[in-house]
Amino acid sequence: MTAGDELSDATAEYITANDIEHVQIVGGTGAVSADVASALTTLGVDTVARVEGDSAAAVSVALAGLANDGCGDDLGLVSSDRVALVRGNPDGVVAAAVLASSLAGGYLVTPLVVGDTLPAWVRGCLAATPRNIGADRLNLGVVAVGGTAAVSEATMEAAPDAASSTDALTVRIGAATDTSRDGAINADDPVRPDTATAGTATAISATASPATGPVLSLCFSDAVTATDNVDRVRDVVEVNGIAAVVVNAAGNAGSVCDQSRIDVTLGQTLSAGDVISVDGSSIKLGTSADQRSFGSATATVTAPARDRVRPTISIVGIAGAATARSTFEIAFGDNVALAGTALLANDEVRIVGGPGGTSPAPAVSVAHEPGASAAVATVSRPLRPGDRLIVDPGAVEDGSGNQSAGTSGSAIRAQASPRINQVLMSDLKHTAHATWTVPTGSVAGVGGTGAGITIRAKGDGDAAGAAGNGWSMVFDRASTYSADKPLDIGVSVDPKGKRVTVRFNNGPATATLGDLIAALNGDDKFAALFSAGSPAALWRLPTMRPVLCWAWSRLATWLRASATPVAPSSPSR
Repeated sequence: MTAGDELSDATAEYITANDIEHVQIVGGTGAVSADVASALTTLGVDTVARVEGDSAAAVSVALAGLANDGCGDDLGLVSSDRVALVRGNPDGVVAAAVLASSLAGGYLVTPLVVGDTLPAWVRGCLAATPRNIGADRLNLGVVAVGGTAAVSEATMEAAPDAASSTDALTVRIGAATDTSRDGAINADDPVRPDTATAGTATAISATASPATGPVLSLCFSDAVTATDNVDRVRDVVEVNGIAAVVVNAAGNAGSVCDQSRIDVTLGQTLSAGDVISVDGSSIKLGTSADQRSFGSATATVTAPARDRVRPTISIVGIAGAATARSTFEIAFGDNVALAGTALLANDEVRIVGGPGGTSPAPAVSVAHEPGASAAVATVSRPLRPGDRLIVDPGAVEDGSGNQSAGTSGSAIRAQASPRINQVLMSDLKHTAHATWTVPTGSVAGVGGTGAGITIRAKGDGDAAGAAGNGWSMVFDRASTYSADKPLDIGVSVDPKGKRVTVRFNNGPATATLGDLIAALNGDDKFAALFSAGSPAALWRLPTMRPVLCWAWSRLATWLRASATPVAPSSPSR
């Protein structure tokens, strides 16, 4: 510290007693005059330098740059992932001891001067922060010194928005099974009540055998490793505000996308209305040195809506065919599942003879396997047009106890050309949706083998089910692309042309799959139709035939020299 127009005695004595060789003046001559600089030379200081700007904010930004780039070796450990917002003197002076010791584990933390709003100089400084430091992602921490009178809420909210670092981790809680019936396991799957016997809490480790209790999925916004992190996450899971009994926690091996989920097995049952919560403010998760807290999340255990839909029965019989037929085909359907027991018995099915039929009606026998969705009713004579098969009410029951209504179907005369007599439809938005896989090796700078990310049509979007057929995913690079500029991935969606284009405008060759996932899911139009993330649960989908955007021979050569991938297009179904 010094007076503006003269070197204070205490400062001069300190410089002399400690044989200071270099002095850095902070501020222009309006703050620290040229006379002070001359006095330093007179004391025997070898070099005197000045950092200045047109405002206090500009000076603080210049000082931060100096600390991180120019004299970090002289200063010692300077934090590269944390900055402090201060009002200026005296707040900056009072905070100096904290910024130099306890706030960042002994690392120096550079202060940035702000006002009621975020100055342009500080905004530019934050925007210039890198997304990666070496192989690790930068997750910039911003701390305000003082209350809202010193650093306003608006300023504090604007700072992380302006920064160009990786977003903080977030977490959502879902079931570890596809309870939403959309073909994927993720945080959109509601946690259901569990009636199984709870397991014991004797073996708590990432490799312990799962107990019989319910399993939760903690779905993170970015990759978390499967060893240290799962041990930490056990300590922050609660049920109704009380520490949960956790008997097992396991991360997913495989690609970076798989590693964004940790499955937690509980040793207790869950009832409807129970509140599951996690609070990550006290621990940090991540990959390697990329460690981040992840805030909190809650999920309420909900019972599924009661199934009130009756099973359906359809009956088809053909009479007068070239080869005489004496059977009715019976098919059953349900919105969830049929009960796994025998559905039809002989005493629940009878036939009424058609015109010209005999009296009494011919006998009928039913062949049906327990739990099967079809049965055959065999009549004791060839079918005649008008023969009507009747199935009594309650003959078929689903897993929820709903029983079928009484149903009948008449044998129709064989047609020269087939005709549609009845159509049994399933859900209009099917549980299997169009899916594309972008291999890990398709993104330059990302190692590994196997599937990288999976892009899946959403079950509640306009590309669900068969509507997702014919879409193509095209990845290219802008002609103005620069690897020296901050990462910029543009996403555009053309519903009419059924095309999604992902363009790498700028960015380093070390762009990660996590960056690509964030860009895709961050686009509103894309997010309304698709989701990008883990390829888990793809085994549920039928084998599909990918159609390439263009010849692989050209693609292989192009990818070796480019940071941009080209993915297979939408499959035919």
